[in-house]
Amino acid sequence: MTADSPMPTASPQPTVADRRLAELAVAGLETLGFEVAPHTDGGWRVQPVRPGVPSRLVGSPPRFNGQTSFAFISGSEPPAGVEPLSTTSPLWQWMLEQLAERRLPLSAAPVGDPQAVHEFSGPLLSQYQVDGGSVHLAGCRIEAFPFVRLLRFDESGNATEALVPAAGAVSEQSEFTAALITQLDLNHWEPAEPPRGVALAQMNAIHREASEARQGLTPDGEPISLEPTDGDDDPPLLVAEWCHRARGKFEFEIGDARLTVGFDDWARHLKPPPITCPVTGEPTYHLAITGDGRLIAAEQLAPCAVCRQRLPRTELSASSVSGQLICKNHLLHCPISGEPLLEAECVECPSTRLPVSPAAVRKGQSTLLEELEPVDAGETALARLRLDHALLEQYRHWRLARGADVDLYVGGKLTGQVLITVRRDTGELLAAAQKSKWSWSWKPVELG
Repeated sequence: MTADSPMPTASPQPTVADRRLAELAVAGLETLGFEVAPHTDGGWRVQPVRPGVPSRLVGSPPRFNGQTSFAFISGSEPPAGVEPLSTTSPLWQWMLEQLAERRLPLSAAPVGDPQAVHEFSGPLLSQYQVDGGSVHLAGCRIEAFPFVRLLRFDESGNATEALVPAAGAVSEQSEFTAALITQLDLNHWEPAEPPRGVALAQMNAIHREASEARQGLTPDGEPISLEPTDGDDDPPLLVAEWCHRARGKFEFEIGDARLTVGFDDWARHLKPPPITCPVTGEPTYHLAITGDGRLIAAEQLAPCAVCRQRLPRTELSASSVSGQLICKNHLLHCPISGEPLLEAECVECPSTRLPVSPAAVRKGQSTLLEELEPVDAGETALARLRLDHALLEQYRHWRLARGADVDLYVGGKLTGQVLITVRRDTGELLAAAQKSKWSWSWKPVELG
């Protein structure tokens, strides 16, 4: 090359819009039953589907300019024998007409939308923890539902877009919102094969329903009218974006105990649903089993401090002395204060000789003696005691204090006092004690 030789000119690079238009043309021609493959200089070679390869169409593919095999290119000057592609080119207009006449939408999917159960099952199952057991998917089904994008291009290649849900995609029109568009990432899509099992008749129905829609949403989720206008001479390009919804249940097993949790949501948005604890109703992702064979949220489970049996925390009581958790079979309640505690934590009350909580004794006597109030000698329980035990007739000026389970009666006379402890629910005499007016301590006494 000499200094005077002209510099070679590079072929103009296709723009993003050019590439998108070519992508749509490839998808549209494939939908019409052609096989499309890369051609020289960034173009595409279009030819009939090979013999023996099923076509989406019944019968032979249509012809463009009488040909079933041709080439096209977008975004640059085509060489001889290659069709140009733009939104005003004969090839584009012909493709739109063929798709509209046959009621065929293009097929697409949001980028990254799960297509099969195994794409999301592992991450979901990993969120659960089952102590001594297992969790697995049971009866999971994934089903595709289309949202249809209607595209109208002007002469400059700019597109006006609208979205409408196809039948079954949402249960009510009000559910189709900007939030759902974002959630499903509908604006980030790519051409894709239709889901397996989608018949031609279903594609026709999707096209017809979307073409007849009169209201939709813009890609930003704003309402847009789809009423025909005088300038809408060309049919829109319809793209069915297939989004997958997953329905099924998780089954949890520990030994012979089983629990199922159902789910029903868009696959790309699916999150592991919390387990509702069968015992407490609290949500959890960690399941365990009680000592008596009940499934429970592991956070709600604890061992009894005495027998070590694992039980719901709601069925255990904290000792008022040590805070240790105790099951009902090993739990005592202080008859004076009602506080729960272990037998080993009890002390003997100097006044009543009953096993009580340490907090029920102060200054060497029952704290209940600080709460005495005058009571009539004819009070039912006291009257019966006086009738059964003649010794009590010597005492006057009776006072009463009520504890959690027992009643304390104190009577007085010139030389001293008597203290009787009675079980409230049965009236049983539990203990009796006396002290002289010169003594500070109570001594047990037999009433006879």
